[in-house]
Amino acid sequence: RNYRANVIANINNCLSFRMSMEQNWQVPQDTLSLLLGPLGELKSHGFDTLLQNLHEDLKPFLSRA
Repeated sequence: RNYRANVIANINNCLSFRMSMEQNWQVPQDTLSLLLGPLGELKSHGFDTLLQNLHEDLKPFLSRA
């Protein structure tokens, strides 16, 4: 029901969490990459999902042109 809002919230929170980890956590770079990798995937899949939904929403308007 609130899928789009949840995806947008997760994408928006990824940057804040990533910056916090990079600035405040003292961990080796390879560990940081392992921890932050899923955030990149979440962001990528989230954008793909939102764009697909947007395309579906706009399809009726685009086919009239």
